[in-house]
Amino acid sequence: MAYDVVELSRRGFLWGAAAGPTVALARARTRLIPTDPDDEGPFYKEGAPFREQLFTNGAKGTILEITGRVLSANGEPIRHSAVDLWNANPQGVYDLQGFELRGKVQADSKGRFRI
Repeated sequence: MAYDVVELSRRGFLWGAAAGPTVALARARTRLIPTDPDDEGPFYKEGAPFREQLFTNGAKGTILEITGRVLSANGEPIRHSAVDLWNANPQGVYDLQGFELRGKVQADSKGRFRI
């Protein structure tokens, strides 16, 4: 399944926010670009578990909170979709043996996710 992303510049976002949420949403929806369904990236690893956080106890580095929405090409939420995430460690190395800093999260009924 392909996921869609909103390509919106900082200036475009600020313009839309100043004009009001309805205008900002309408402007964002006109700029959706489908993700290539074959684009897994060089460090994708099949079988990542569903989890609430990607790091385990003792992990080093800066902890980030990632939030977003999974949307169709027409801007509608893709309900309960899976988002597969992976991150390198502080040395820039991806865990290719296990699932450290890897996992999936399920979007809610409005396509929102948080990890």
